[in-house]
Amino acid sequence: MKNWYSDNHDIRALRKALHTDEARYLLQSLPDSVGRKLVQCYFCEDGDSLKEVLDYFGQSSDMARYAKIKPGSAHIFQYLYGKDPICKPIDLYFIRSNVGHSMYKRLIALKENLSRLIAEELVHHDGRLMIDNIGSGPGHDMIDVLAEHPELSSKVHVRNIDPDSAALEIGRKRVESLGLSDSFSSINKNFEEVDDFDAHMILLIGIFCPMKRRICELILKRLGNLYRPGTLVIYSTVQKRMKHGDLLMRFIMEFIGWHMDYKTDEETEAIARATGWKPLEQFFDEPLRYNCIQVARSKPQ
Repeated sequence: MKNWYSDNHDIRALRKALHTDEARYLLQSLPDSVGRKLVQCYFCEDGDSLKEVLDYFGQSSDMARYAKIKPGSAHIFQYLYGKDPICKPIDLYFIRSNVGHSMYKRLIALKENLSRLIAEELVHHDGRLMIDNIGSGPGHDMIDVLAEHPELSSKVHVRNIDPDSAALEIGRKRVESLGLSDSFSSINKNFEEVDDFDAHMILLIGIFCPMKRRICELILKRLGNLYRPGTLVIYSTVQKRMKHGDLLMRFIMEFIGWHMDYKTDEETEAIARATGWKPLEQFFDEPLRYNCIQVARSKPQ
């Protein structure tokens, strides 16, 4: 938070962000003293006021509470993806904001493109495909794809890999309710602890969003060494368009402890190039384009 104001010194842009319908809704839903202090913190750092506002958000918002405990928690995405109902005003603001809406639209973009990519890959792998969903959380992206394209469910097996057992259990119950148990398995570990790496496709959705480019490159290089030649990887980053396009939500994310590292489309592609993967295509959460999803392939032998 220390650099928030100095990094966003365009007063006109800061003020404009307070006059959207979503921002007005949020401020009107807060007690007057909390709303005033939130705006005060937004325009300049004030440690005492910030603590009071943070305490209020932690008491009055499920999403803020989860983010404070674990930024990027699977529970947050249960709300953002529309899997759990929302009734608290701050949480309603979160999902109505451009940032929140972009996360939902990222899921839509994934569903639209994953089914196509899977169909293309099946042709090259004798009609059977293994997919590792690393840092999957519940794994809603692939669950939705197979639920909406049942013709793929007998040809695809997805391993949801995540150290969060509660998130995996959410996915397991949903898979069971949809009759897709044969298409999914769960590995309750960090990916470095997995014993075998034999998948044809890797998903890294959201994993790189808070990470500096150098760390993303180290992870992708390691995956290139672990998996078979010709493996397809699909990873996402948050874009600098998000950084500048929703200033109030970005400020709130930062003060509750949910930090992002914003990249350009070119930087997202360069992560693959720098680590020996061949970039193939990109797609986005249209129309905002706050999230870039990169598709790349490891070099064949």
